[in-house]
Amino acid sequence: MDEILQVYKSLFFSEQFQLNPYDQREFLINYPGFDFATDAEEISRRLNLNINIYQYVTPDQSQSIMNTQQLDSNSCCNINRDNDIHNSYYELLCSYHNTQLQLQQTEFAVINENDQETVKNHTEYTNQTVKIHTEQPTEFNILLFTDSCGNYHIMYIADVVGLLGIKICPICNIHAIPAHDKYGHIKRKMNSHMKRCKLNQHLLQVNSHLKLQYDGQIIKGVILEKYPKPYAPHILQNKSYKYLLANNRVNELKPIKFYITYKFFTLDRILNKKCSEFSFQHANLEPLCVSSTIKTKNEIKTIYLDNRTENFIDEWFKLLFEEAKQVKIDNKYHDENIPQCFDVPVLDWDSSKFDTSLIFRNLHQNQYVISKYIGSGSHPKQIVVRNTENSVTLKFIDVKSYLAPNMEYEAFIKDIGKTTCNKPIFPEEYLNCDNYQVELDKSEPFPMRSFINQLKNSSISIDQYKNYQVQSNQFTSRWDYMRYCIEQDTQMMLHPIDNMINFYFEFKVDMLLNTSLAKNSCQVKYSFVYKDFDLSESYNDVITNNDNDSIDNQFILTPQYWYQKVNDYNEQDKRQKRERKHNISIKDYEYFKNLFITHTCHMCQARFNYKNKPTLDRIDNAKAHTKANVLPCCLYCNKYASNRDKNEARLMIQLRRFALKNGLPMTISDQQVYQLCRRDMTGGISYVAHRQNIAGQT
Repeated sequence: MDEILQVYKSLFFSEQFQLNPYDQREFLINYPGFDFATDAEEISRRLNLNINIYQYVTPDQSQSIMNTQQLDSNSCCNINRDNDIHNSYYELLCSYHNTQLQLQQTEFAVINENDQETVKNHTEYTNQTVKIHTEQPTEFNILLFTDSCGNYHIMYIADVVGLLGIKICPICNIHAIPAHDKYGHIKRKMNSHMKRCKLNQHLLQVNSHLKLQYDGQIIKGVILEKYPKPYAPHILQNKSYKYLLANNRVNELKPIKFYITYKFFTLDRILNKKCSEFSFQHANLEPLCVSSTIKTKNEIKTIYLDNRTENFIDEWFKLLFEEAKQVKIDNKYHDENIPQCFDVPVLDWDSSKFDTSLIFRNLHQNQYVISKYIGSGSHPKQIVVRNTENSVTLKFIDVKSYLAPNMEYEAFIKDIGKTTCNKPIFPEEYLNCDNYQVELDKSEPFPMRSFINQLKNSSISIDQYKNYQVQSNQFTSRWDYMRYCIEQDTQMMLHPIDNMINFYFEFKVDMLLNTSLAKNSCQVKYSFVYKDFDLSESYNDVITNNDNDSIDNQFILTPQYWYQKVNDYNEQDKRQKRERKHNISIKDYEYFKNLFITHTCHMCQARFNYKNKPTLDRIDNAKAHTKANVLPCCLYCNKYASNRDKNEARLMIQLRRFALKNGLPMTISDQQVYQLCRRDMTGGISYVAHRQNIAGQT
């Protein structure tokens, strides 16, 4: 407080008040007193303080404050006070922060970057700026209260946490948590938030050129790879292919070729409901029946249910999960060690618009859990449903996500399936919730007027209607004919889906593992890029033919370097509590010196030089760094392999060297590079596979 009084006293004669010595006496006589609104900012700047003023809120003031007072933008008490309406408490009234500090830091950074000579010539300015830049403001907390006579008093707060009952983040001064937690999670919660705050500040410093703003909000970041990895999605995004390629068993690779198709018929429930001033709901869709075709190794089976069965969608789900068990078994590898995706694909045509919403709107069983949802709320691309009673999961997919936009069902059957589309016609639009029971109970064919499409203002031809009559007369009721139509829809999709699976598998791409046409096409593209990749081939950098250069560049182990490595390895084994009785020692210097000259990396066969220094990789990770348990290894290979499977680590190392040799894309590992790329990124993934339509042929 003495320092503040000294500054306060010096304010009388500062340039701010513009007083000459002759007017000082008159000024002191007429001076009204210290005014926080004008003088606190000057004190904050001169003493490099952040002054926080707190007030005491009585029970009578609590309700009015909760109703009228909005939390000030500088306030750090961003915490729920709903339970304190009838209690007294302390809260932050206002703050006076050293805003000049931020301005001077920014000014110093600009000058330091753009005009180094100016900074050197202005030594006094530079020294002052650097001093302010390196010193953080001191928090100065005071309590403002009134006595019974209405006089204001100020008290210094030694412990803000004890006074407020909340703990405030010292970095952003906004986030606050209760200081008293019976479970003792305060420290963990605050440390977690402070880590994010520090990361935000780091992002702001690294990406200052991007002009990011941080107003106490968490800046969304991305966790990048520690080391750049080769971008080979057809390999790395298929764990079965990755495992088999790493173990030289690619001939065992197979796609997911057993799956389930389904189809819904729906009814319109006429509502004519006005939802708002600008929206009107004409009808609501209600499920009428559902059919599924299950393709397994030994048979193709069809199931059907309609609304004559109570809770028929729930019953259909039970049958679906039961049949999916066999599909899962048929898709599995015989070798249990081969990792793979066990989701059973369930496909439908254009299901993202209506069918998936019908399924989950009418799903009433608690045993089903949606474990993954990809896409928007109105147009899901994939939905994974898990049965909590067993290990079966169903992956609902819209077939159209694998096709070019605006492709019709008939074109899908004809162009992709290479077959004629003989889809039976059924007047879905003619039926609604009011008439379906009466109409479907009839045995005669539907009249021709029932096939009028009011939306397209069209109808079927006379020849089509005659063909329909021939088909319809084969069934005893319209219910049976409807079942025939919907079952045909699910069965006709099998052949084109099989053709698509086989087409993509020619490039070692498993179509049903991916979510879209763009992703499948991307993997096909990179399968061409990596078609010459050979796991057993060496992709090391070409060493110059000049023997003198090769000798000069060759790594020679020095005693100092070896001494440091021995100490590091012993320290590692000590931390992991490994037996160190037979560890490598200084006496092994000559042995390892010759070893690094005569041998290459045991993983990638690269020679050691001063850019590619050798390390020792343990053969058995459970044992220490003994002479019999280590092999020479590159630093990158050793770090990447770590405790991973050696074959898969070798695959990743070879892929990386192949990518470096051929100049292929690698994953981003630098935050600054990522932010630069992300700033100019617009839209989503473009379609990279196209169809060509030739009149009369496709």
